[in-house]
Amino acid sequence: MLIVWLAAHAVLDKSFTAGMLFAFVAYREQFSTRIAGLIDKATELAMLRLHGERVADIVMHEREAETPHEHDEVDLQRVPPSIELRDVSFRYPPTEPFVFENVSLKIAAGECVAITDASGGGKTTLVKVMLGLLKPSQGEILVGGTPVQRLGLTTYRQMIGTVMQSDRLFSGSLADNTCFFDPMPDMERIEACARLASIDKEILDMLNERNVNDAVKAMQLTRVLVAHRPETIAMADRVLVMERGRLVPQAAGAMS
Repeated sequence: MLIVWLAAHAVLDKSFTAGMLFAFVAYREQFSTRIAGLIDKATELAMLRLHGERVADIVMHEREAETPHEHDEVDLQRVPPSIELRDVSFRYPPTEPFVFENVSLKIAAGECVAITDASGGGKTTLVKVMLGLLKPSQGEILVGGTPVQRLGLTTYRQMIGTVMQSDRLFSGSLADNTCFFDPMPDMERIEACARLASIDKEILDMLNERNVNDAVKAMQLTRVLVAHRPETIAMADRVLVMERGRLVPQAAGAMS
């Protein structure tokens, strides 16, 4: 505005023509746009270096190789899908406080348990530990009465599955995403999974949630739900609440 005001005064003083004023304003807009774009690119370049450092931290981080365990060769059909946590604790750096501490929990085979709390209470971290994505700082996790360390992560991951809150589809068809881009897909199993998820005729939505829950319940799976929605929590056999790093049963009538 200051530039336009000064240019208008120059026109009134007849030291600047109206045509030159319009040309100046037009070129000024282009100049400002180009300078702003240059600044944005410089910022993106600086952020690229930061992202590169973060990726390097992950790639260069020393981690334990997930080699098959000597007990990996087991008959998965004979391992009951029960889960037990024995005094499990977890914290990130050793100097930080525990996210949760001395959590003990038994989930019978085929039982459905919901875990809820306020956001940031530690339930997601607890599930990541149960999935084997994070190693517990203390305690142990048993599946079918066998510690996961003895069972082996390779075998354990053949027994479990997870659906994250913000899952995204990869480029490809729904069938590709269902079979995880298997080069030799089993179309009958893909169709069966689509029917169970109620997406064989249309995409899954809120109206189909009850059908999906009923279909999963009929499969007699051991399920651990992390949720806030009352409709989802209501399908659980038990509801546990994460409070101050510990799991406690939900009080009767708390969901009403």
